[in-house]
Amino acid sequence: EILYPLIDLKNEREDMYWDTFHCVKTLTQDTDGKITSRYCKNRWCIVCNRIRTAILINKYKPILDTMETRFVTLTTERSGACKTEADLKVALDDMKHNFTRVWRRLKRKYGSVTAIRKIEITWNWKKEHFHPHFHVVLQNKSDEAAYLVKQWLSVFPLASEHAQDISVTTQNSTIELFKYFTKMWKRIENPDTQKETRVLPYPPDVMDTIFKVMYRQRTIQSYGGKIAPIEEDFDTSVATIFSEEKRSEMIWWNWEQDVKSWVNYDTGEIRTY
Repeated sequence: EILYPLIDLKNEREDMYWDTFHCVKTLTQDTDGKITSRYCKNRWCIVCNRIRTAILINKYKPILDTMETRFVTLTTERSGACKTEADLKVALDDMKHNFTRVWRRLKRKYGSVTAIRKIEITWNWKKEHFHPHFHVVLQNKSDEAAYLVKQWLSVFPLASEHAQDISVTTQNSTIELFKYFTKMWKRIENPDTQKETRVLPYPPDVMDTIFKVMYRQRTIQSYGGKIAPIEEDFDTSVATIFSEEKRSEMIWWNWEQDVKSWVNYDTGEIRTY
């Protein structure tokens, strides 16, 4: 439900979308029980994103939990005119450039401060424009968060003060920081059958534009000495599981969406229940 509309766009990302369609689609099991498959590692892949998110949470959340922090949202007035791929690129470049300026001011005033900044892009379907914005978990020993917002508004004087936000960092907000840079799907439930499907949250061309603009761009950036530079990708393309079962011959399992499991086509056996 999520990938077919993107594949149907028939653009230069079609092969990558098909690659995601086949992500962990076939499992190879040897006679000793070792099961392997392959990750696509694309940013729009639900499987790979969950792995990526879990790694980041496990690595950086314990560090952030030791600090007094605030969860800051920064927006600009440029969203209203952000209707095309070119508009989105220019807006993001401008926001990143000016965040660097603001961060330098904050460092001069407060010295060593730790933060993690994430880019997020949503789509306003009523007014039909992109909404790029930053989420920042910022170490807040005194009034660093308020100063960050004040300086942000000084470099974007037309931005609404009420559109910026400072809140107490919660468990949920820290976890949200490491999730996707755009909403990946929405759930639709059939009222008659209660069956739930997942579909794209925005039109496929909108999602494709977001993916194109963010391709190979850093989504999450660390600041300050307490957090090392963040590597957004995990370090393997091979999925491996070691089971204890022995087999007389190699087995290939293939994912079947209707069954919601991998199936051995030779025997009809289902891998998981």
